[in-house]
Amino acid sequence: MKKVYFITGVTGFLGEEIMVLLSKNSDNRIYCMIRGNKSGTPDERLKKICAESGISDTGSIIAMEGDLGSENLGMDAETYERLSSEVTHIIHSAADVRFNQTIEAIRKTNVGGTKNIVAFAKNCHSKNREFSHLAYVGTCFVAGRRRGIAKEHDLTSKYGFKNTYERSKYEAEKFLRGNMDELPVIIYRPSIIVGLSESGKAKPRNVIYPILKLFLTWNIPAIPLNTRTRLDIVPVDFVAKAILHISDNEKNIGGCFPLAAGPEGNVRLRTLLPLVTDEFGKNTKVIPASVWRTLISPVFRRVKPKLYKKVIRTFSAFEPYVWDMSPQYCTMATRKALEGSGISLPDTRRFIRNCFRFAKETDFGEKHIPEKIPDRDEHPEVAV
Repeated sequence: MKKVYFITGVTGFLGEEIMVLLSKNSDNRIYCMIRGNKSGTPDERLKKICAESGISDTGSIIAMEGDLGSENLGMDAETYERLSSEVTHIIHSAADVRFNQTIEAIRKTNVGGTKNIVAFAKNCHSKNREFSHLAYVGTCFVAGRRRGIAKEHDLTSKYGFKNTYERSKYEAEKFLRGNMDELPVIIYRPSIIVGLSESGKAKPRNVIYPILKLFLTWNIPAIPLNTRTRLDIVPVDFVAKAILHISDNEKNIGGCFPLAAGPEGNVRLRTLLPLVTDEFGKNTKVIPASVWRTLISPVFRRVKPKLYKKVIRTFSAFEPYVWDMSPQYCTMATRKALEGSGISLPDTRRFIRNCFRFAKETDFGEKHIPEKIPDRDEHPEVAV
């Protein structure tokens, strides 16, 4: 059966990688919902993404102008109904991932957008007997300020949230779960997504870059960190491959799959600091949060007020993740669904080192470098 995909979020890191993987099967038809903006029309933006991703055959990839926050996804009635009769798989990966938005602003995309996607999926489900399911990309951070182990289907607001992003994604998943009796859905919960596991390649706005820039380019002498804090970090290619593999088995419909390192693979901050030193040549000192708040911050604010504002503006968004003890995410269901697929989380230190190296070589993704072609001796199985 020919699969017809409708993807949101292809201008983002994960959505782009999913599109790249799907494009390798010429039988797939891929509709990508994109808004036009000052950088170009939807067609122009999609062509640029495909070119940068190395996709040469774009005949089966189609840009669809739309808007998550609008009724009928911003499409005219005829287009909306035509797609509803044609689409077999929906992958909803678009989201506002900023941590500093007001709850009203971020709800428009993350909650309102999800409601509009669910309405579209229900229309597909009713009009097309070949419709399979909606794959929803949420986040592990719906666990909020919970401590200990967060299990796959846990979803509660009683522990509170670190920011409006976490709350909005919790509300979106709660709405989605309320519709799963009427709609086939698979929920995915990635943790912190970073660059490709081998090349380290990432977009300039990757989530780890602001905090790295903060201490590497602004010459901050010491970092206020809790070195016991664990970070759950995964490469984007692992997440994209896992989503497509799990989605290919209809037995997984109705499931929730954390795409995370889990207790076995997450890393303490104290493990990452030597990697920063190795790759960037900067030996960063760590101070307790209490020392920062009571001694360093007041002096810093008085002596260098402009730099202080920049630092606080950036650091405040990430503060809960480097000071607090975050939950760990149970990945038993994910590991079971991936058994025999050959898809597994690569060595954490290795892929994080690759991400740091790419950041250094490309000025945090701003400078283009050609893809490295493996030597024959390194990969003798590759025919060049």
